[in-house]
This record gives sequence, C-alpha cells and structure tokens, in this order.
Amino acid sequence: TIIAGQSLTGGQTITSAGGIFELGFFSLGNPSKYYIGIWFKEVPTDHVVWVANRDKPLQGNTSQFMITEDGNLVIRNQLDATVIWSTNLNPTSSAFSRAAVLLDNGNLVLRDGNSSGTVMWDSFSHPTNTLLPGGILRLHQLLFSWKNTEDPFPGQFSLEFGPTGTNQSIILRSRLQNYWITGVWNGQLFSGRPEMGANLSDNFSFVIDEAGKYLTYTAYNNRTLSKLMMDVSGQIKLLVWVKEAKQWNVAWAQPGEQCAVYDVCGAFGICNQDDRTPCECVNGFKPTSAKDWELNDWSGGCMREAKLQCGGDQFSLLSRMRSPENPDTVTAVGSEGGCKSACTKDCSCTAYSYQGSRCSLWRGDLFNLQQRSNGSGDDIYIRVASLETSNGGTDAVKTPSLFNGSLTD
Repeated sequence: TIIAGQSLTGGQTITSAGGIFELGFFSLGNPSKYYIGIWFKEVPTDHVVWVANRDKPLQGNTSQFMITEDGNLVIRNQLDATVIWSTNLNPTSSAFSRAAVLLDNGNLVLRDGNSSGTVMWDSFSHPTNTLLPGGILRLHQLLFSWKNTEDPFPGQFSLEFGPTGTNQSIILRSRLQNYWITGVWNGQLFSGRPEMGANLSDNFSFVIDEAGKYLTYTAYNNRTLSKLMMDVSGQIKLLVWVKEAKQWNVAWAQPGEQCAVYDVCGAFGICNQDDRTPCECVNGFKPTSAKDWELNDWSGGCMREAKLQCGGDQFSLLSRMRSPENPDTVTAVGSEGGCKSACTKDCSCTAYSYQGSRCSLWRGDLFNLQQRSNGSGDDIYIRVASLETSNGGTDAVKTPSLFNGSLTD
C-alpha cells in the first residue's frame, strides 16, 4: 500500500497480499529506460502486464511514485519535481486520505480512505497491452502492442472493442487497416469466433453496467496464471503460465498465422509463414533498422541498398506471391514484355506483374507482401538498382532462399 506522503524510489516495490503481483520501477533497453509497472512476481520472463509511463520513459532512476497532496498518483522527478505521469483526478476534500493498493488480481486501485473506500482510479480501467482475468475493455477502448520486445511504447498493432453497425466486435488493426474481426456478440460468444467462448482455459463475456458496455474474461482455474495480450507480432494471444516448464504456453492466438497480420513486415518486407523468422527483405533491400528487427519489430520495413536510376534499373523476380493491394491495371500492353516496358518507362513504377492478359503496375512503397507456401501465387517483378549501381559491378545481388531470385534488365 502507498499512502499520502509515502513514495517508491529506486528498487523499492509493493506486492499484492497473496504475493502474486508486484509493482515498482523496472528498466528495459540499452541504454536503460525506466518505467513504473506491474508484473507477475514469480514469473521470470515476459511478466510485465501494465506500464504507467509507456510513452514517457525515464532516462535515469531518480524518480518517485507517490500520492500527491491533491490525491493523484504520480511519477515525479526527484531533482526538479517535474510530473512525468499522473492519474489526473480532480482534487476533493478527502484527497489527502487516499491510498493505493495492489490487488491479487493485478489491479492497482486508488481509494478514498481505508480499504473499503470508494475507488477513484484503477489500472484495469487503463490497460496498456494486456488484459488480466477480471480486467475490462470498454467500448472504443484500445490495447496497443509494445513497439518491440524491449520498448513498451505503443506499437502499430491495436485491439479495439468497438461497434460494427449496431453490434459489438473485437477488431485488430494495423495502423488504420483492420485485418481481423470477431463477428458480432450473440449473447454467449462472438459469432465469427466460437473458439473464444469455448476455450479450455478462459471464458469471455460481454457485460453492460452503469458506465456502459465492456468485454472481460474470467479464468476457469484461478490457480493458473494467464493473460490476454496484444502481442508485438500483431496477434492477440491468450497465454497460460506452465509452472513446471517455467514458460508461457499459447492457449489461443488470432490470426492463426502471423502472415495474416496486415503489414507485419513493413514496406518491401516479405512474410513467409514457413520461416522461423517470418520477415525478410526483397532482393536489393535491407532492414531499415537492424536493431528493431532483432527485437521482432519489423514494422519499419526495408530500405533500398542503392538508389534507383530509372533508365538503368533491373527487376527482381518474386515467385508464389500474394499480389499487393491497389495496383494500376494496364489493359493495352498485350504481353508480359509490354507490361515490363510500361513499368520501365514510368520512373515511379516500383513493380509489375503480368497474369493472364492483365498487366498490373504498382507505384510507391509495397506493403503486405506475402509468399504462399502451397505453390500457388503470382510472379511479381520488383524494380531494383542495377548490379553496377548497387555492387560496384563486382558482386551479385544476394538471393535469399525465399525467392527464385532472378534479375532481368
């Protein structure tokens, strides 16, 4: 418990009554950035379930987590008293008597007065990337993935409990693009995802109270630790802790394949479900940030190794591909050679494909590139700098096993 006048600093923590959860400062990354968070006390890996200042990391371990005179929980810099994060509650006459308590369900509650006082604020009402059993997600509320495995800053993937017409659904979104939806709630489960209601580990439910509508889930076995999280992979995952094996097991994940997550590999990144690492750059490209890719954040995609010269460019063949969205279709070319010529003459054209009698051209960055594992799919030619431009006329362009890898002038 934290009461007015007390604070947490440095390595100090508070623990829930049953010893299940712990709250305090923790650090991530290199160089280290510091956060206030809640985590499973006895779980050694992937244990953080809530972060207060996820978008305002501390550069040093010189801050306090405390209740101020106006009754707010804040993170405050000890050196200059700057407030980094706050619950932003309006002051009341009883604000001086507030206390913060970490419950055994992982909820941090700020109450007026003693343990039976009115709850003024709680972390369950402000989730970050994780729902715990008993946690709630209200209508239009979002869970944002972490940016990567070492940075809790809001990432590109989000989960929203939102409306579809007059009904409610769970929607997964990559930036502004929806890529997975549950279907509507029928009173017992979401119509498009019956496995969400029949899962062996947890039970989802839809509730209406005086504050509105919300989604929650309850663990069937209270002795087993579990969490529902918006993962950095773009998948929503229900994870169960296996104490004997000391690891998280994925009880349920959607979309079932990571390559079904929209734009998971970023611009000019190709997703291949059969590979251990799902993302790889197109020939002639490299990761925009190698460090981010090492941390399973592929959203920055790939950048060209050499600038295009328009007149002297070549094309790299990608086989068995799912065609990118929004091509320009040219109907008057008559042949694959004519399609290639149409792209070559247009310096803004970055790729072409000729299937049947249809010529498709793409301009600008290409997103959501996927290679099919069943042998079907289209041939797509990506515009790349010539060998002379990209390799000084000596080395061949690298050809990952993912591609057929041929180059055409």
